[in-house]
Formats: sequence, C-alpha cells, structure tokens
Amino acid sequence: HEGAQEEALRANAIAYVGTSIAATFVVAIRFPELRDDMEDAMQAEVPKGPAEVSLLSASHSEEQAGLCLQSKGVLVCTGLVMNALRGFVISGLEAATSLLLEEEFAWRRRDIGVVIGICFLSCIPVKALYENLKGELKL
Repeated sequence: HEGAQEEALRANAIAYVGTSIAATFVVAIRFPELRDDMEDAMQAEVPKGPAEVSLLSASHSEEQAGLCLQSKGVLVCTGLVMNALRGFVISGLEAATSLLLEEEFAWRRRDIGVVIGICFLSCIPVKALYENLKGELKL
C-alpha cells in the first residue's frame, strides 16, 4: 500500500520536473535571442575626443539593450523556477491531503479525487470573483 503511494509521488515529481524541462526548452526555442552570448555592458569606455562622444553614446544604447535582454532572460528563468517550486508545493499538499483523508478519515480514493478536483476547479470562479470585487475589498 505504501509502495503504491511512493510510486504515485515519484511519478508526480517526475511529471513536474519533465514539465519544467519542457517549459525551459520551449522558451529556448521561442526566444533564441536569450541564448546568444552577450558582451559585458559594464565596461567603461573613455572618449578620446569630441568626435567619439557621439559614437560612444550610440554604442551605450546598444549596451543598454543588451542589459535589457539579459534582464529578460533572468526574469524568464526566475519565473520558470518559481513556477516549478509552486508546482512541487501544490503537488505535495495534494498528496498529503489525500493521504490524510485516506488514512485518518477512511475516505475512498475516488471520493478523495473528486473532492480535490472540486477544490482545484473552485479556484477559477473564486479568482474571477476576487478580480471583480478587489476594488471594493479594501481594508
């Protein structure tokens, strides 16, 4: 009985890791510019004369664009990691809840699945209700 639960948890963890890897792959395919090597934009260049000032300002804007692209890459990776961690936490909570309902309260697996599914699906209307009423719910 415990072996089956361990297998289910292991399969769930593998599914979340696979989803995270797939999401990273999709981002790499969809945004190939994030993979390009970027030069260090923090190097200081000192102009030798007035004619070079305008050239350096043009290259400075290119460096800022590189920094912006690098920041986007960090933002995307951070979002993927946070999404994976959120998935692991929700998965663990779901598994612990189902184990508690099965072991402590002698619920059947089918009933547990239905109730947990209803809990997940109820998030959609609750979120919509919150979005509609958030202006009126100030403390």
